[in-house]
Amino acid sequence: MCSIDKMLIKGIRSFSPDNDHAIVFPKPLTLIVGRNGAGKTTVIECLKMATTGELPPSARAGQAFIHDPKVADVTEVKAQIKLRFRDVRKQPCVVTRSFQLTQKSGGKLEKKDLDQVIQTLDEKTGERVSVSRKCADINATVPDMMGVSKAILENVVFVHQEDSNWPLGESANLKKKFDEIFSATKYTKALEHINKLKKDQAISIKEFKLKVETLRVQKDHAVRIKTQHEENSSKAAVLSQRMVELGRTIAEAQRVISTCDGDIVGLRSLAVEHGKLEARRETIISENARKYGNLSHVLEDGLEALQEIYETYNDRVVTQKHDLEAHDRQSTDLLNQLGALKERRERDVRLHGKSTAESEAQAKRLSDRAKNLAEIVGQHPEIGPLPPDLAAVAAANGAGATIDDPAAVAAAEEVRGRAHSRLKQLAAAAANLRAKNRREDDAAGAEVDIASRALAAAEESMRLRNEQRNAKRARADEVSADLSALSVSDASVAELKQRMAGAERDFEDRRCAGTSANVAAEIEAKAEEVIALERKLAKLRSEAAAAAAAGGKA
Repeated sequence: MCSIDKMLIKGIRSFSPDNDHAIVFPKPLTLIVGRNGAGKTTVIECLKMATTGELPPSARAGQAFIHDPKVADVTEVKAQIKLRFRDVRKQPCVVTRSFQLTQKSGGKLEKKDLDQVIQTLDEKTGERVSVSRKCADINATVPDMMGVSKAILENVVFVHQEDSNWPLGESANLKKKFDEIFSATKYTKALEHINKLKKDQAISIKEFKLKVETLRVQKDHAVRIKTQHEENSSKAAVLSQRMVELGRTIAEAQRVISTCDGDIVGLRSLAVEHGKLEARRETIISENARKYGNLSHVLEDGLEALQEIYETYNDRVVTQKHDLEAHDRQSTDLLNQLGALKERRERDVRLHGKSTAESEAQAKRLSDRAKNLAEIVGQHPEIGPLPPDLAAVAAANGAGATIDDPAAVAAAEEVRGRAHSRLKQLAAAAANLRAKNRREDDAAGAEVDIASRALAAAEESMRLRNEQRNAKRARADEVSADLSALSVSDASVAELKQRMAGAERDFEDRRCAGTSANVAAEIEAKAEEVIALERKLAKLRSEAAAAAAAGGKA
Protein backbone atom coordinates (compact mmCIF):
# COMPACT_ATOMS: atom_id res chain seq x y z
CA MET A 1 0.00 0.00 0.00
CA CYS A 2 1.33 3.48 -0.91
CA SER A 3 1.88 6.14 1.76
CA ILE A 4 2.94 9.84 1.68
CA ASP A 5 5.73 10.80 4.10
CA LYS A 6 6.74 14.42 3.47
CA MET A 7 6.26 17.30 1.02
CA LEU A 8 8.37 20.44 0.47
CA ILE A 9 6.67 23.58 -1.01
CA LYS A 10 8.54 26.60 -2.27
CA GLY A 11 7.14 29.56 -4.24
CA ILE A 12 3.62 28.20 -4.69
CA ARG A 13 0.75 30.68 -4.15
CA SER A 14 1.18 32.13 -0.64
CA PHE A 15 4.31 30.09 0.16
CA SER A 16 7.41 32.24 -0.08
CA PRO A 17 9.93 31.46 -2.82
CA ASP A 18 12.80 32.28 -0.47
CA ASN A 19 12.02 29.64 2.15
CA ASP A 20 11.47 25.89 2.05
CA HIS A 21 8.23 24.87 3.72
CA ALA A 22 8.21 21.17 4.68
CA ILE A 23 5.02 19.38 5.65
CA VAL A 24 5.19 15.98 7.35
CA PHE A 25 2.21 13.62 7.09
CA PRO A 26 2.08 11.50 10.25
CA LYS A 27 0.26 8.16 10.26
CA PRO A 28 -2.36 6.88 10.34
CA LEU A 29 -4.26 10.20 9.86
CA THR A 30 -3.23 13.79 9.10
CA LEU A 31 -5.58 16.75 9.60
CA ILE A 32 -4.79 20.12 7.97
CA VAL A 33 -6.29 23.02 9.95
CA GLY A 34 -5.84 26.77 9.44
CA ARG A 35 -7.46 30.13 8.81
CA ASN A 36 -8.79 31.17 5.46
CA GLY A 37 -5.95 31.93 3.09
CA ALA A 38 -3.45 30.04 5.23
CA GLY A 39 -2.73 27.59 2.38
CA LYS A 40 -4.79 24.48 3.19
CA THR A 41 -6.10 24.23 -0.35
CA THR A 42 -2.61 24.96 -1.68
CA VAL A 43 -1.32 21.82 0.10
CA ILE A 44 -3.95 19.72 -1.67
CA GLU A 45 -3.17 21.43 -4.98
CA CYS A 46 0.55 20.71 -4.51
CA LEU A 47 -0.18 17.05 -3.76
CA LYS A 48 -2.27 16.87 -6.92
CA MET A 49 0.42 18.61 -9.00
CA ALA A 50 3.18 16.39 -7.59
CA THR A 51 1.30 13.15 -8.31
CA THR A 52 -0.63 13.90 -11.51
CA GLY A 53 0.96 17.06 -12.98
CA GLU A 54 -2.46 18.69 -13.27
CA LEU A 55 -2.95 22.37 -12.41
CA PRO A 56 -5.87 23.43 -10.21
CA PRO A 57 -8.86 25.23 -11.74
CA SER A 58 -8.61 28.99 -12.31
CA ALA A 59 -4.78 28.75 -12.33
CA ARG A 60 -4.55 30.64 -15.63
CA ALA A 61 -2.08 28.17 -17.18
CA GLY A 62 -0.06 28.19 -13.94
CA GLN A 63 0.39 31.95 -13.66
CA ALA A 64 -1.94 32.13 -10.66
CA PHE A 65 -0.51 28.92 -9.17
CA ILE A 66 3.05 30.24 -8.69
CA HIS A 67 3.90 33.05 -6.28
CA ASP A 68 3.30 36.43 -7.94
CA PRO A 69 6.60 38.26 -8.79
CA LYS A 70 4.89 41.59 -8.22
CA VAL A 71 4.22 40.69 -4.60
CA ALA A 72 7.83 39.56 -4.12
CA ASP A 73 9.02 42.69 -6.02
CA VAL A 74 11.16 40.61 -8.37
CA THR A 75 11.06 39.85 -12.09
CA GLU A 76 11.45 36.11 -11.71
CA VAL A 77 10.14 33.58 -9.20
CA LYS A 78 11.29 29.99 -9.05
CA ALA A 79 8.96 27.47 -7.43
CA GLN A 80 9.39 23.82 -6.49
CA ILE A 81 7.29 20.96 -5.16
CA LYS A 82 9.10 17.94 -3.75
CA LEU A 83 7.10 14.93 -2.54
CA ARG A 84 8.53 11.91 -0.74
CA PHE A 85 6.38 8.77 -0.61
CA ARG A 86 6.64 4.98 -0.50
CA ASP A 87 5.40 3.04 -3.50
CA VAL A 88 3.39 -0.16 -3.48
CA ARG A 89 6.61 -2.16 -2.81
CA LYS A 90 7.38 0.01 0.27
CA GLN A 91 10.38 1.54 -1.52
CA PRO A 92 11.09 5.27 -0.84
CA CYS A 93 10.57 7.56 -3.83
CA VAL A 94 10.94 11.32 -4.33
CA VAL A 95 9.28 13.28 -7.12
CA THR A 96 10.45 16.84 -7.77
CA ARG A 97 8.70 19.39 -9.99
CA SER A 98 10.31 22.82 -10.59
CA PHE A 99 8.70 25.87 -12.22
CA GLN A 100 9.60 29.42 -13.17
CA LEU A 101 7.34 32.49 -13.51
CA THR A 102 8.85 35.51 -15.26
CA GLN A 103 7.41 39.02 -15.52
CA LYS A 104 7.89 40.38 -19.02
CA SER A 105 7.77 43.94 -20.12
CA GLY A 106 4.29 45.34 -20.11
CA GLY A 107 3.36 43.27 -17.04
CA LYS A 108 2.86 40.00 -18.96
CA LEU A 109 3.64 36.82 -16.99
CA GLU A 110 5.21 33.71 -18.56
CA LYS A 111 5.28 30.27 -16.84
CA LYS A 112 7.91 27.70 -17.66
CA ASP A 113 8.41 24.12 -16.40
CA LEU A 114 12.07 23.74 -15.47
CA ASP A 115 12.55 20.13 -14.48
CA GLN A 116 10.61 17.08 -13.33
CA VAL A 117 12.55 14.22 -11.71
CA ILE A 118 11.76 10.94 -9.92
CA GLN A 119 14.37 9.53 -7.56
CA THR A 120 14.26 5.89 -6.44
CA LEU A 121 16.59 3.37 -4.81
CA ASP A 122 18.04 0.49 -6.81
CA GLU A 123 17.01 -2.73 -5.05
CA LYS A 124 20.26 -4.53 -6.00
CA THR A 125 22.92 -1.84 -5.45
CA GLY A 126 21.06 0.50 -3.07
CA GLU A 127 22.13 3.55 -5.10
CA ARG A 128 19.85 6.43 -5.99
CA VAL A 129 18.45 6.36 -9.51
CA SER A 130 17.01 9.50 -11.12
CA VAL A 131 14.60 9.57 -14.04
CA SER A 132 13.74 12.89 -15.69
CA ARG A 133 10.79 13.79 -17.88
CA LYS A 134 13.06 13.47 -20.89
CA CYS A 135 13.25 9.72 -20.26
CA ALA A 136 9.74 8.93 -19.03
CA ASP A 137 6.26 10.36 -18.66
CA ILE A 138 6.34 11.54 -15.05
CA ASN A 139 2.59 12.19 -14.96
CA ALA A 140 1.92 8.52 -15.81
CA THR A 141 4.83 6.99 -13.89
CA VAL A 142 4.00 8.44 -10.45
CA PRO A 143 0.40 7.04 -10.34
CA ASP A 144 1.74 3.64 -11.44
CA MET A 145 4.31 3.68 -8.64
CA MET A 146 1.60 4.63 -6.15
CA GLY A 147 -0.67 1.86 -7.42
CA VAL A 148 -3.55 4.26 -8.07
CA SER A 149 -4.86 5.47 -11.41
CA LYS A 150 -4.44 9.13 -12.35
CA ALA A 151 -8.21 9.58 -12.58
CA ILE A 152 -8.69 8.49 -8.93
CA LEU A 153 -5.92 10.80 -7.71
CA GLU A 154 -7.33 13.73 -9.68
CA ASN A 155 -11.07 13.25 -9.06
CA VAL A 156 -11.24 11.45 -5.68
CA VAL A 157 -8.11 11.61 -3.52
CA PHE A 158 -6.80 15.12 -4.29
CA VAL A 159 -9.92 16.67 -5.82
CA HIS A 160 -10.06 20.47 -5.61
CA GLN A 161 -12.86 22.03 -3.60
CA GLU A 162 -14.11 23.85 -6.69
CA ASP A 163 -14.35 20.53 -8.56
CA SER A 164 -15.66 18.48 -5.65
CA ASN A 165 -19.25 18.68 -6.95
CA TRP A 166 -18.46 16.90 -10.23
CA PRO A 167 -20.85 13.97 -9.34
CA LEU A 168 -23.66 16.52 -9.74
CA GLY A 169 -22.52 17.65 -13.18
CA GLU A 170 -23.79 16.73 -16.64
CA SER A 171 -24.36 13.10 -17.46
CA ALA A 172 -21.82 13.05 -20.32
CA ASN A 173 -19.01 14.46 -18.15
CA LEU A 174 -20.09 12.27 -15.26
CA LYS A 175 -19.95 9.13 -17.43
CA LYS A 176 -16.54 10.15 -18.78
CA LYS A 177 -15.13 10.61 -15.29
CA PHE A 178 -16.60 7.33 -14.04
CA ASP A 179 -15.16 5.53 -17.07
CA GLU A 180 -11.74 7.07 -16.33
CA ILE A 181 -11.96 6.16 -12.64
CA PHE A 182 -13.03 2.55 -13.19
CA SER A 183 -11.12 2.11 -16.49
CA ALA A 184 -14.35 0.93 -18.06
CA THR A 185 -13.22 1.66 -21.63
CA LYS A 186 -10.02 -0.33 -21.26
CA TYR A 187 -11.92 -3.11 -19.53
CA THR A 188 -14.54 -3.19 -22.31
CA LYS A 189 -11.90 -3.27 -25.03
CA ALA A 190 -9.94 -5.92 -23.18
CA LEU A 191 -13.12 -7.95 -22.68
CA GLU A 192 -14.02 -7.64 -26.38
CA HIS A 193 -10.49 -8.68 -27.34
CA ILE A 194 -10.64 -11.64 -24.96
CA ASN A 195 -14.02 -12.71 -26.34
CA LYS A 196 -12.72 -12.42 -29.89
CA LEU A 197 -9.64 -14.47 -29.04
CA LYS A 198 -11.82 -17.00 -27.24
CA LYS A 199 -14.12 -17.26 -30.25
CA ASP A 200 -11.19 -17.67 -32.65
CA GLN A 201 -9.60 -20.27 -30.40
CA ALA A 202 -12.91 -22.12 -30.11
CA ILE A 203 -13.22 -22.21 -33.91
CA SER A 204 -9.62 -23.42 -34.23
CA ILE A 205 -10.17 -26.05 -31.54
CA LYS A 206 -13.34 -27.19 -33.25
CA GLU A 207 -11.56 -27.48 -36.59
CA PHE A 208 -8.69 -29.38 -35.00
CA LYS A 209 -11.13 -31.66 -33.20
CA LEU A 210 -12.88 -32.39 -36.50
CA LYS A 211 -9.53 -33.12 -38.13
CA VAL A 212 -8.50 -35.34 -35.21
CA GLU A 213 -11.85 -37.14 -35.30
CA THR A 214 -11.57 -37.63 -39.07
CA LEU A 215 -8.03 -38.93 -38.76
CA ARG A 216 -9.04 -41.21 -35.88
CA VAL A 217 -11.94 -42.62 -37.90
CA GLN A 218 -9.68 -43.14 -40.90
CA LYS A 219 -7.06 -44.79 -38.71
CA ASP A 220 -9.65 -47.06 -37.07
CA HIS A 221 -11.05 -47.92 -40.51
CA ALA A 222 -7.56 -48.73 -41.79
CA VAL A 223 -6.83 -50.86 -38.73
CA ARG A 224 -10.13 -52.70 -39.17
CA ILE A 225 -9.46 -53.28 -42.86
CA LYS A 226 -5.96 -54.54 -42.07
CA THR A 227 -7.29 -56.81 -39.33
CA GLN A 228 -10.03 -58.13 -41.61
CA HIS A 229 -7.49 -58.75 -44.34
CA GLU A 230 -5.25 -60.70 -41.98
CA GLU A 231 -8.20 -62.63 -40.58
CA ASN A 232 -9.53 -63.44 -44.04
CA SER A 233 -6.06 -64.56 -45.15
CA SER A 234 -5.73 -66.85 -42.16
CA LYS A 235 -9.27 -68.13 -42.64
CA ALA A 236 -8.62 -68.81 -46.32
CA ALA A 237 -5.52 -70.77 -45.37
CA VAL A 238 -7.37 -72.77 -42.73
CA LEU A 239 -10.54 -73.48 -44.75
CA SER A 240 -8.93 -76.06 -47.05
CA GLN A 241 -7.55 -78.03 -44.15
CA ARG A 242 -10.80 -77.67 -42.27
CA MET A 243 -12.81 -79.05 -45.21
CA VAL A 244 -10.86 -82.31 -45.04
CA GLU A 245 -11.39 -82.47 -41.30
CA LEU A 246 -15.09 -81.73 -41.75
CA GLY A 247 -15.36 -84.61 -44.26
CA ARG A 248 -13.90 -86.98 -41.69
CA THR A 249 -16.14 -85.49 -39.00
CA ILE A 250 -19.21 -85.94 -41.20
CA ALA A 251 -18.37 -89.63 -41.79
CA GLU A 252 -17.82 -90.13 -38.08
CA ALA A 253 -21.09 -88.32 -37.33
CA GLN A 254 -22.91 -90.61 -39.79
CA ARG A 255 -21.57 -93.65 -37.96
CA VAL A 256 -22.51 -92.14 -34.60
CA ILE A 257 -26.00 -91.31 -35.90
CA SER A 258 -26.45 -94.93 -37.05
CA THR A 259 -25.37 -96.18 -33.63
CA CYS A 260 -27.68 -93.67 -31.92
CA ASP A 261 -30.59 -94.80 -34.08
CA GLY A 262 -30.00 -98.42 -32.94
CA ASP A 263 -29.79 -97.32 -29.30
CA ILE A 264 -32.98 -95.28 -29.67
CA VAL A 265 -34.80 -98.32 -31.08
CA GLY A 266 -33.60 -100.40 -28.11
CA LEU A 267 -34.66 -97.69 -25.66
CA ARG A 268 -38.08 -97.48 -27.26
CA SER A 269 -38.51 -101.27 -26.90
CA LEU A 270 -37.41 -101.01 -23.27
CA ALA A 271 -39.89 -98.19 -22.70
CA VAL A 272 -42.66 -100.31 -24.22
CA GLU A 273 -41.70 -103.26 -22.03
CA HIS A 274 -41.60 -100.98 -18.98
CA GLY A 275 -45.11 -99.76 -19.78
CA LYS A 276 -46.32 -103.31 -20.12
CA LEU A 277 -44.81 -104.20 -16.75
CA GLU A 278 -46.42 -101.17 -15.12
CA ALA A 279 -49.79 -102.12 -16.59
CA ARG A 280 -49.34 -105.68 -15.44
CA ARG A 281 -48.40 -104.52 -11.98
CA GLU A 282 -51.48 -102.30 -11.72
CA THR A 283 -53.62 -105.19 -12.98
CA ILE A 284 -52.15 -107.48 -10.33
CA ILE A 285 -52.76 -104.93 -7.59
CA SER A 286 -56.33 -104.40 -8.67
CA GLU A 287 -56.87 -108.13 -8.98
CA ASN A 288 -55.46 -108.70 -5.49
CA ALA A 289 -57.74 -106.01 -4.13
CA ARG A 290 -60.72 -107.53 -5.86
CA LYS A 291 -59.88 -110.98 -4.56
CA TYR A 292 -59.37 -109.64 -1.11
CA GLY A 293 -62.75 -108.00 -1.22
CA ASN A 294 -64.37 -111.24 -2.38
CA LEU A 295 -63.02 -113.30 0.54
CA SER A 296 -66.05 -114.98 2.08
CA HIS A 297 -64.40 -117.10 4.75
CA VAL A 298 -61.37 -117.13 6.93
CA LEU A 299 -58.75 -119.73 6.44
CA GLU A 300 -59.01 -122.39 9.10
CA ASP A 301 -55.57 -123.76 8.64
CA GLY A 302 -53.33 -124.08 11.62
CA LEU A 303 -51.16 -121.32 12.93
CA GLU A 304 -48.01 -122.98 11.73
CA ALA A 305 -49.41 -123.37 8.24
CA LEU A 306 -50.55 -119.73 8.20
CA GLN A 307 -47.21 -118.65 9.55
CA GLU A 308 -45.45 -120.59 6.81
CA ILE A 309 -47.76 -119.09 4.18
CA TYR A 310 -47.19 -115.61 5.63
CA GLU A 311 -43.45 -116.03 5.64
CA THR A 312 -43.51 -117.35 2.11
CA TYR A 313 -45.75 -114.48 1.01
CA ASN A 314 -43.54 -111.87 2.64
CA ASP A 315 -40.51 -113.37 0.93
CA ARG A 316 -42.28 -113.21 -2.37
CA VAL A 317 -43.36 -109.61 -1.75
CA VAL A 318 -39.80 -108.61 -0.79
CA THR A 319 -38.45 -110.37 -3.87
CA GLN A 320 -40.98 -108.66 -6.12
CA LYS A 321 -40.23 -105.30 -4.50
CA HIS A 322 -36.53 -105.81 -5.17
CA ASP A 323 -37.30 -106.79 -8.75
CA LEU A 324 -39.56 -103.75 -9.12
CA GLU A 325 -36.89 -101.38 -7.74
CA ALA A 326 -34.32 -102.95 -10.07
CA HIS A 327 -36.67 -102.44 -13.01
CA ASP A 328 -37.27 -98.80 -11.92
CA ARG A 329 -33.55 -98.10 -11.72
CA GLN A 330 -32.99 -99.74 -15.08
CA SER A 331 -35.83 -97.67 -16.55
CA THR A 332 -34.38 -94.45 -15.08
CA ASP A 333 -30.93 -95.26 -16.47
CA LEU A 334 -32.41 -96.02 -19.86
CA LEU A 335 -34.33 -92.72 -19.84
CA ASN A 336 -31.18 -90.80 -18.92
CA GLN A 337 -29.30 -92.56 -21.69
CA LEU A 338 -32.12 -91.75 -24.08
CA GLY A 339 -31.93 -88.01 -23.19
CA ALA A 340 -28.16 -87.96 -23.59
CA LEU A 341 -28.41 -89.74 -26.92
CA LYS A 342 -31.07 -87.30 -28.11
CA GLU A 343 -28.86 -84.33 -27.19
CA ARG A 344 -25.90 -85.95 -28.91
CA ARG A 345 -28.00 -86.68 -31.98
CA GLU A 346 -29.18 -83.04 -32.12
CA ARG A 347 -25.57 -81.78 -31.90
CA ASP A 348 -24.52 -84.22 -34.61
CA VAL A 349 -27.44 -83.14 -36.79
CA ARG A 350 -26.49 -79.43 -36.39
CA LEU A 351 -22.83 -80.24 -37.09
CA HIS A 352 -23.92 -82.29 -40.10
CA GLY A 353 -26.02 -79.38 -41.41
CA LYS A 354 -23.17 -76.90 -40.96
CA SER A 355 -20.70 -79.26 -42.60
CA THR A 356 -23.13 -79.85 -45.45
CA ALA A 357 -23.52 -76.07 -46.01
CA GLU A 358 -19.75 -75.53 -46.01
CA SER A 359 -19.33 -78.51 -48.34
CA GLU A 360 -21.90 -77.05 -50.74
CA ALA A 361 -20.17 -73.63 -50.61
CA GLN A 362 -16.81 -75.26 -51.37
CA ALA A 363 -18.40 -77.20 -54.23
CA LYS A 364 -19.87 -73.94 -55.57
CA ARG A 365 -16.41 -72.30 -55.42
CA LEU A 366 -14.90 -75.28 -57.27
CA SER A 367 -17.63 -75.00 -59.90
CA ASP A 368 -16.96 -71.24 -60.26
CA ARG A 369 -13.27 -71.94 -60.66
CA ALA A 370 -14.05 -74.53 -63.35
CA LYS A 371 -16.32 -72.01 -65.13
CA ASN A 372 -13.63 -69.32 -65.02
CA LEU A 373 -11.07 -71.75 -66.45
CA ALA A 374 -13.60 -72.77 -69.14
CA GLU A 375 -14.11 -69.09 -70.07
CA ILE A 376 -10.33 -68.55 -70.23
CA VAL A 377 -9.96 -71.64 -72.47
CA GLY A 378 -12.84 -70.37 -74.63
CA GLN A 379 -11.27 -66.90 -74.96
CA HIS A 380 -7.79 -68.33 -75.63
CA PRO A 381 -8.08 -71.55 -77.72
CA GLU A 382 -4.30 -71.75 -77.97
CA ILE A 383 -4.17 -72.86 -74.30
CA GLY A 384 -5.72 -76.19 -75.28
CA PRO A 385 -8.98 -78.06 -74.77
CA LEU A 386 -10.81 -78.11 -71.46
CA PRO A 387 -10.37 -81.48 -69.64
CA PRO A 388 -13.62 -83.54 -69.41
CA ASP A 389 -13.44 -83.73 -65.59
CA LEU A 390 -13.21 -79.94 -65.30
CA ALA A 391 -16.01 -79.50 -67.88
CA ALA A 392 -18.21 -81.84 -65.82
CA VAL A 393 -17.54 -79.78 -62.68
CA ALA A 394 -18.38 -76.55 -64.54
CA ALA A 395 -21.61 -78.06 -65.94
CA ALA A 396 -22.65 -79.41 -62.52
CA ASN A 397 -22.87 -75.79 -61.18
CA GLY A 398 -21.96 -76.95 -57.68
CA ALA A 399 -24.61 -79.71 -57.54
CA GLY A 400 -23.09 -83.08 -56.80
CA ALA A 401 -19.52 -81.81 -57.08
CA THR A 402 -16.92 -83.65 -55.02
CA ILE A 403 -14.74 -81.47 -52.84
CA ASP A 404 -11.63 -83.64 -53.01
CA ASP A 405 -12.03 -85.02 -56.55
CA PRO A 406 -8.41 -85.74 -57.59
CA ALA A 407 -9.29 -85.77 -61.28
CA ALA A 408 -10.90 -82.30 -61.15
CA VAL A 409 -8.01 -80.88 -59.11
CA ALA A 410 -5.45 -82.34 -61.52
CA ALA A 411 -7.41 -80.99 -64.50
CA ALA A 412 -7.54 -77.51 -62.96
CA GLU A 413 -3.80 -77.59 -62.27
CA GLU A 414 -3.19 -78.74 -65.85
CA VAL A 415 -5.23 -75.87 -67.33
CA ARG A 416 -3.53 -73.36 -65.02
CA GLY A 417 -0.08 -74.68 -66.02
CA ARG A 418 -0.94 -74.37 -69.71
CA ALA A 419 -2.24 -70.82 -69.12
CA HIS A 420 0.98 -69.85 -67.31
CA SER A 421 3.04 -71.32 -70.18
CA ARG A 422 0.99 -69.38 -72.73
CA LEU A 423 1.36 -66.24 -70.62
CA LYS A 424 5.13 -66.64 -70.60
CA GLN A 425 5.13 -67.15 -74.39
CA LEU A 426 3.04 -64.00 -74.88
CA ALA A 427 5.31 -62.03 -72.55
CA ALA A 428 8.39 -63.21 -74.48
CA ALA A 429 6.72 -62.37 -77.81
CA ALA A 430 5.74 -58.92 -76.51
CA ALA A 431 9.30 -58.31 -75.31
CA ASN A 432 10.72 -59.33 -78.71
CA LEU A 433 8.19 -57.16 -80.51
CA ARG A 434 8.99 -54.20 -78.27
CA ALA A 435 12.74 -54.68 -78.94
CA LYS A 436 12.10 -54.93 -82.69
CA ASN A 437 9.90 -51.85 -82.68
CA ARG A 438 12.47 -50.00 -80.60
CA ARG A 439 15.21 -50.79 -83.13
CA GLU A 440 12.99 -49.79 -86.03
CA ASP A 441 12.01 -46.64 -84.15
CA ASP A 442 15.66 -45.74 -83.61
CA ALA A 443 16.45 -46.39 -87.32
CA ALA A 444 13.47 -44.33 -88.44
CA GLY A 445 14.44 -41.57 -86.05
CA ALA A 446 17.98 -41.53 -87.47
CA GLU A 447 16.59 -41.34 -91.02
CA VAL A 448 14.27 -38.50 -89.96
CA ASP A 449 17.23 -36.63 -88.44
CA ILE A 450 19.28 -37.07 -91.66
CA ALA A 451 16.35 -35.91 -93.80
CA SER A 452 15.73 -32.95 -91.47
CA ARG A 453 19.40 -31.88 -91.71
CA ALA A 454 19.35 -32.24 -95.52
CA LEU A 455 16.13 -30.22 -95.69
CA ALA A 456 17.60 -27.50 -93.49
CA ALA A 457 20.74 -27.37 -95.67
CA ALA A 458 18.65 -27.15 -98.87
CA GLU A 459 16.51 -24.38 -97.40
CA GLU A 460 19.62 -22.46 -96.32
CA SER A 461 21.15 -22.86 -99.81
CA MET A 462 17.96 -21.65 -101.46
CA ARG A 463 17.84 -18.68 -99.10
CA LEU A 464 21.45 -17.70 -99.95
CA ARG A 465 20.81 -17.97 -103.68
CA ASN A 466 17.65 -15.88 -103.41
CA GLU A 467 19.64 -13.24 -101.54
CA GLN A 468 22.30 -13.23 -104.27
CA ARG A 469 19.64 -12.93 -106.98
CA ASN A 470 17.95 -10.06 -105.18
CA ALA A 471 21.29 -8.32 -104.70
CA LYS A 472 22.08 -8.59 -108.40
CA ARG A 473 18.66 -7.31 -109.35
CA ALA A 474 19.15 -4.38 -107.01
CA ARG A 475 22.54 -3.68 -108.59
CA ALA A 476 20.98 -3.79 -112.07
CA ASP A 477 18.33 -1.32 -110.96
CA GLU A 478 20.99 1.00 -109.57
CA VAL A 479 22.92 0.88 -112.84
CA SER A 480 19.76 1.62 -114.80
CA ALA A 481 19.02 4.55 -112.54
CA ASP A 482 22.56 5.87 -112.96
CA LEU A 483 22.26 5.60 -116.73
CA SER A 484 18.99 7.47 -116.82
CA ALA A 485 20.28 10.17 -114.46
CA LEU A 486 23.58 10.94 -116.22
CA SER A 487 24.37 12.38 -119.65
CA VAL A 488 27.29 10.32 -121.04
CA SER A 489 29.01 9.85 -124.35
CA ASP A 490 28.27 7.18 -126.87
CA ALA A 491 31.36 5.25 -125.89
CA SER A 492 30.33 5.26 -122.23
CA VAL A 493 26.84 4.19 -123.19
CA ALA A 494 28.22 1.36 -125.30
CA GLU A 495 30.49 0.28 -122.47
CA LEU A 496 27.64 0.36 -119.97
CA LYS A 497 25.43 -1.55 -122.37
CA GLN A 498 28.13 -4.19 -122.72
CA ARG A 499 28.46 -4.42 -118.95
CA MET A 500 24.68 -4.67 -118.55
CA ALA A 501 24.51 -7.31 -121.30
CA GLY A 502 27.22 -9.28 -119.52
CA ALA A 503 25.36 -9.05 -116.21
CA GLU A 504 22.13 -10.11 -117.89
CA ARG A 505 23.88 -13.06 -119.56
CA ASP A 506 25.36 -14.06 -116.21
CA PHE A 507 21.96 -13.79 -114.59
CA GLU A 508 20.30 -15.80 -117.36
CA ASP A 509 23.02 -18.45 -117.19
CA ARG A 510 22.48 -18.88 -113.51
CA ARG A 511 18.75 -18.86 -113.88
CA CYS A 512 18.85 -21.35 -116.75
CA ALA A 513 21.09 -23.59 -114.72
CA GLY A 514 17.91 -24.49 -112.88
CA THR A 515 19.25 -23.60 -109.49
CA SER A 516 16.00 -22.38 -108.06
CA ALA A 517 13.90 -25.08 -109.69
CA ASN A 518 16.30 -27.81 -108.69
CA VAL A 519 16.44 -26.54 -105.11
CA ALA A 520 12.63 -26.34 -104.91
CA ALA A 521 12.30 -29.86 -106.34
CA GLU A 522 14.92 -31.15 -103.94
CA ILE A 523 13.15 -29.49 -101.01
CA GLU A 524 9.81 -31.03 -102.03
CA ALA A 525 11.42 -34.47 -102.38
CA LYS A 526 13.03 -34.18 -98.95
CA ALA A 527 9.74 -33.03 -97.44
CA GLU A 528 7.88 -36.00 -98.95
CA GLU A 529 10.61 -38.32 -97.64
CA VAL A 530 10.28 -36.80 -94.13
CA ILE A 531 6.47 -37.25 -94.22
CA ALA A 532 6.86 -40.91 -95.26
CA LEU A 533 9.37 -41.52 -92.47
CA GLU A 534 7.08 -39.88 -89.92
CA ARG A 535 4.18 -42.11 -91.00
CA LYS A 536 6.38 -45.18 -90.73
CA LEU A 537 7.56 -44.06 -87.27
CA ALA A 538 3.95 -43.51 -86.08
CA LYS A 539 2.99 -46.99 -87.37
CA LEU A 540 5.90 -48.61 -85.51
CA ARG A 541 5.02 -46.76 -82.31
CA SER A 542 1.36 -47.87 -82.53
CA GLU A 543 2.48 -51.48 -83.02
CA ALA A 544 4.78 -51.19 -80.00
CA ALA A 545 1.95 -49.76 -77.87
CA ALA A 546 -0.39 -52.58 -78.95
CA ALA A 547 2.26 -55.19 -78.10
CA ALA A 548 2.85 -53.57 -74.68
CA ALA A 549 -0.91 -53.56 -74.00
CA ALA A 550 -1.20 -57.22 -74.99
CA GLY A 551 1.72 -58.10 -72.72
CA GLY A 552 0.15 -56.17 -69.81
CA LYS A 553 -3.20 -57.94 -70.25
CA ALA A 554 -1.45 -61.32 -70.39
